[in-house]
Amino acid sequence: MRTIIKEHRFELELRDLRGSVKQADDFVEAVEWALSRRCPLGNRISIDPPVWQIPMVDEPHLTPLCLYYTFDDENIIFLSILHTTSTDN
Repeated sequence: MRTIIKEHRFELELRDLRGSVKQADDFVEAVEWALSRRCPLGNRISIDPPVWQIPMVDEPHLTPLCLYYTFDDENIIFLSILHTTSTDN
């Protein structure tokens, strides 16, 4: 099982989201659970360095989020979490 590492930028963005987006913590926990069981998930958006994105499933009345990460044989590294729009996914 890979270890989840949260980059400083990710932690800052998540802290900013917590004030306005209550579902951010639930989304991050769900992504951690899913990635720990099956990696990679989401869409690969960069090859060098390899970066993947996982968009929050469209839910009515919730602000859409997108989590960006990379991984190796031992770690999953959360890079960023941002507001997005459904057209970005």
